[in-house]
Amino acid sequence: MRTTARYSDGRTAGARPAELHLADGLLRICDAGGAEIAAWPVAGIRLIGEIDAESGAILRRDGEYDERLLVRDAAFVAALQATQPQLRRDPYGEWRLVRVAAVWLAVATIGIVALFTIAVPALARQLAHAMPARIEIRIGDRIAPAAARLFAPARGLAECRAPAGREALDAMVARLASHANLHVPLRVRVIDSPMPNAFALPGGHVFILRGLFDLAQGPDEVAGVLAHEIAHIELRHPAEVAIKRATGAFLVGLLFGDVLGLSVLGVVADTLISAAYTRPAEADADRRGVEILSAAGVSAAPFAAFFERLAAKDAGMPDILAYLSSHPPSPERAQRARDGAHDGVPILDDGAWQALKTICR
Repeated sequence: MRTTARYSDGRTAGARPAELHLADGLLRICDAGGAEIAAWPVAGIRLIGEIDAESGAILRRDGEYDERLLVRDAAFVAALQATQPQLRRDPYGEWRLVRVAAVWLAVATIGIVALFTIAVPALARQLAHAMPARIEIRIGDRIAPAAARLFAPARGLAECRAPAGREALDAMVARLASHANLHVPLRVRVIDSPMPNAFALPGGHVFILRGLFDLAQGPDEVAGVLAHEIAHIELRHPAEVAIKRATGAFLVGLLFGDVLGLSVLGVVADTLISAAYTRPAEADADRRGVEILSAAGVSAAPFAAFFERLAAKDAGMPDILAYLSSHPPSPERAQRARDGAHDGVPILDDGAWQALKTICR
C-alpha cells in the first residue's frame, strides 16, 4: 500500500515530500525520485494525537532521533493501525501525563507539609489564646482520663491521696499558684507510677508521677518542676498543642483513614505527656517558672541543680529516661534557672516533704 507524506528526519530543519510503501512489516520512506530514505519497523511507529481531516496525522518512530511523518491519507493510517495495534500509544504523551501527575503530587505534598508545619501551628496558637476558659476546661476534662489510661490502662487511674501528702501538695500548689496569672483553676494530681515525670494538660490539669518524688532530692526541686508546668498552663501551651495535635489527627484521618485505630484523644494525650513543645515554648516556660518561684519566695537554685544532676547522669539509666524524654535537661536550661535564682525559704519543711514523698502509700 502506498501514499504520500511529508518527512522530517529530526536532524535537519524542515520537512520534505516523501512516498510511503507499507509492506512486510516495514514502512519504507522514499524521496520524490524513488530512492529509499528510511525504513521504519511497523512495531516502532506511534500515532501522535488524533487523525484530522485537514491537518492529517503525525506518525513518529521510536529511536534516537525525532523522525516524523505528516500523513493526510486516513485509509493508509487505518491500514497501518491494522498491522500495528499499539499505533495510538504515544510514549511522549504518556510521559507528559506522568510529568503532570508528578507535578501535581509535588504540589499536593508541599501543600500538606505547609498545612501541618505552618497553617495548623499558627491557627492553634491563635485559637489557644482566644479560647474561652470554659471550653479549655471541657477539653482538658476529656483529655485527662485518656492521659491517665496511658499509665494504668488495666486498673484505671491510680491517684495518690494519702491525707498528709495531699495536704503538703496543696500547700505547695497554693504558694506557687498565687503568683501565677492563671485563666483556669489549677488541678494537680499525683499518679502512682515509678516514672519520674510531670506534665500539664489544657484546663489547668497537672499530673505528677510518683517517680519524680523518688528522683528529687528536696521539695524545692519538685517546686521547680511544678512551677515550670504551671508556667506552661499560664502561657496556654497545652491548649495550643492540643489544638494542633487534634487538628493534625483529624486531618490525617480525613486524608488517610484511621488505619491504626487511634482516637484523637489518645493522640493528643500521648503528645501532651511527651511535652512536644517548641524550644521557644520550653524556654518561655523555664523563664516564667523561675519568676513564679522567685515571687513565691522559693530559690530556683535547687531547680538548677536538678537539671545539672540529670544532665550529668548517664542518659541510658532507666530511672531518668521518662523525664529526659519529655524535658531534656541541658546546661542552658540549668544556667537559665541559676541566673534567675534568689535566696528563698524552702517551700515545705522536712515533715511535709516526707509526707509528700509517701503520698502514694
